[in-house]
Amino acid sequence: MNTHAKRPIVPVSLREQVYQNLCDAIMRGEYAPGAILKISAIAEESGTSLVPVREALQNLAAEGAIEMLHNRSARIPKTSLVDFEQITTIRLNLEGMGAEAAAPNLTDDDLIELNRLNDEMVSAVARSDGPTILLRNQEFHFLLYRLAGSPMLSRLIKILWLRAGPILNASFSGKADGLKLHSAALKEHDAILASANARDGQRLREAVVADIAHAHDWYVRNFDFSQ
Repeated sequence: MNTHAKRPIVPVSLREQVYQNLCDAIMRGEYAPGAILKISAIAEESGTSLVPVREALQNLAAEGAIEMLHNRSARIPKTSLVDFEQITTIRLNLEGMGAEAAAPNLTDDDLIELNRLNDEMVSAVARSDGPTILLRNQEFHFLLYRLAGSPMLSRLIKILWLRAGPILNASFSGKADGLKLHSAALKEHDAILASANARDGQRLREAVVADIAHAHDWYVRNFDFSQ
C-alpha cells in the first residue's frame, strides 16, 4: 500500500518530492510501527536514484519520523503508550489552535472543498475502503490547518502526524473493527463542518479537539503499544 510510488516523479526537486510522498504515506498509516523502508526499493518504485531517497529519509529522521539503520534502510519507530499520550496532548492544543485560527479565513470555496472531502470519506466508509478513508481524513484536517495562515504551526502539526500516523495502520489491521471508529468520526466531522460554516472559531476548536480525543480513546483500547 505504498502510494508514494504511484505519484509521477519529475526531475525537479526530487528530494522534496520523495520526502513529501513518504510523509503522506507515513501520516496515513501506510507503514506500521517497526516497518522497514529499504532505500533501494523506494528508489526503484519512485523512479529515482538512491541519493534523493537517502536525503529524504535523513530529513524524516531529523523530524523523528523514522530511524536510520546501517544496512541502507530505515525503520518506522515504535510508539509507547506514554509517547502516544504526549503526542495526543500536544495535538489537542496545536490542532485546536489551528482550527480556531482558520475559522475567519474560510471562504465559500474552502467550505465546498471540506464538504467534498468529507463526502468522499463517507463513501469510502460505506465501501470499507480504508486507504481512501485515511487519505481524505488527512486532507480534510490539513486543509483546515493551512487556512490558519501559520506555516510554522502547520509544520509542527505535520511532525506530530508523522509520529502518530503509523498507529493508524491498526484500524485496518484485522485485529479490530476500525470501520466503527471511522463511522463514528463522521459524526465529529459533521460538528466540524457546522462550526466551519458558521465561522465560529471556538466551536471549531472544540469540534476538532473532540474528533482527536475520540480517536485517541479508540486506539488506547485497541492498539497494542507493547508490541
